[in-house]
Amino acid sequence: MKLSMTVFVVLILSLSLCYGFEKKSELIVDKEGILTDTGTGLQWYEGPDKETNWDQANSWVANLTVGGGGWRMPTRAELRGLYAAGMRKRCFVWSGEVNGPFGAWGFGFTGGGEYDDTRDSDGRAFAVRSRR
Repeated sequence: MKLSMTVFVVLILSLSLCYGFEKKSELIVDKEGILTDTGTGLQWYEGPDKETNWDQANSWVANLTVGGGGWRMPTRAELRGLYAAGMRKRCFVWSGEVNGPFGAWGFGFTGGGEYDDTRDSDGRAFAVRSRR
């Protein structure tokens, strides 16, 4: 009986993770414009409202000092998580993941897809860091 109860609890926990019954993220913006995802603990800062190539986006993030600094370009998985938490923008955002000598990956917030493009294409810059 004890073993079957343990199996039942493990099964329920597994199903809740698979079907999204876990606690949802909430996006909170502070007075400096830093967005915190309560589900992941990541903090986000949105770049200038203009198109940039990958090198410009990377440079902007590397020189960002708002909130004490410590920012980096996000991964595709982190951008996907921000989209899942409710971020909706009509833009393509660069990730820090490169693809060969001329390509880089990004995320389309209009439809939620990942895209590989040349680094000289237009996109937007978002910065991310772990919560301080």
